[in-house]
Amino acid sequence: MNNDKGVKVTAVDVDLATKIVRVSIDCESVVDGVTKLPALVETVVEGGFEAEPIF
Repeated sequence: MNNDKGVKVTAVDVDLATKIVRVSIDCESVVDGVTKLPALVETVVEGGFEAEPIF
């Protein structure tokens, strides 16, 4: 799954009990992942959901 912000989603894990969705993205390093995080959060919010990074 790709979006126009350059973030490639590699996995999605849904926990219905806690109502938390974890999204894994393709990145070359931790710095690359942190750099892409705002675009991922923005995409989720644009989809009508709340988003918050959890490390």
